[in-house]
Amino acid sequence: MARVALIGDNSIEYVDLLLDIWNTGDCAVLIDWRVPPQTAYEMMCEANVSKCYIERQIFSKIQSEDYKSIQFEAYENYTTTAKEIPNYVHVKFRENYSRDEAVIIYSSRTTGKSKGVILSHYAINTNDVINIDAHKIYPSDVEKLILANNNISACVVGKCTFNGTEMIGCLYVSDNDCALSIMQQLKFKLMPYEIHKRYVRIAAIPCNIRGKVNRSGVNRILSLHSDERP
Repeated sequence: MARVALIGDNSIEYVDLLLDIWNTGDCAVLIDWRVPPQTAYEMMCEANVSKCYIERQIFSKIQSEDYKSIQFEAYENYTTTAKEIPNYVHVKFRENYSRDEAVIIYSSRTTGKSKGVILSHYAINTNDVINIDAHKIYPSDVEKLILANNNISACVVGKCTFNGTEMIGCLYVSDNDCALSIMQQLKFKLMPYEIHKRYVRIAAIPCNIRGKVNRSGVNRILSLHSDERP
């Protein structure tokens, strides 16, 4: 296992490189891009780093010949605003619960000598699972948001397969076509990937003989009904 440094601002390209480092079985040494070059070099030497991915704009401010023991590879940062991680980056992620080193994170050195903290893949993935569970959005949460629309008297969220693609959809009861207004409403509360792709207006929510929502009926209607996606 090698230790590879990564210096750059938050960006999609940064995450892409971090996953590349992990997928080659190496440990990422994460250094704050605002740290002075000499300080960053000392951190890399302490961590036995031989290679460093560095954002090109930052790389242009240092003299790489002064740090000959490190192989620098500059990368472009095309991310200027907060964005959802694209699929070509997301698919690189692999669950890893090994005790191997995943990252070494250095402090900013504002209170003295810089300190490096080592985290394993197990620690990172376990912490992520806890955070994901704590912030998970359930169908009932989304249904409450939709029912805040006074034009909608009932709704239910379900999965469906439409035109060969699996997606989340919503059946709703209303006198009006509310698909666009529902989307606009959810944009203020949910991430883009959490917003439904199909909205179908229906006369009544399908229920079983006990009066409970018939989930299989919901999914079947969402899969067969004509598309009402704005």
